[in-house]
Amino acid sequence: MTPALLVVSCIAAVLTILMLTDLLRDLGGGNE
Repeated sequence: MTPALLVVSCIAAVLTILMLTDLLRDLGGGNE
């Protein structure tokens, strides 16, 4: 496993979490 692959997987994980939180925020805010 090369360091570059580790960096890419870390970035992908962060982006996924950010997208999920944005979706949850949209769902929660829309019900207000």
